[in-house]
Amino acid sequence: MDFAEANYLRLKTLLEQKVGSQKAFLESQAEFDKARAEFSAEDKRIHSIGLTDADLLKFVAP
Repeated sequence: MDFAEANYLRLKTLLEQKVGSQKAFLESQAEFDKARAEFSAEDKRIHSIGLTDADLLKFVAP
């Protein structure tokens, strides 16, 4: 999701500066929206089995 967001923001900036492609921007926006929806669905699924955000942080390397 982070990559999709970074790509979206980069292409948005390029489009605002009139050096980017509308098509590339719209594709990146769709990919970011898809990644965000997938993240949200997984987040809901994880929380539906009783795990909390604190539980998940135990699995992240310091």
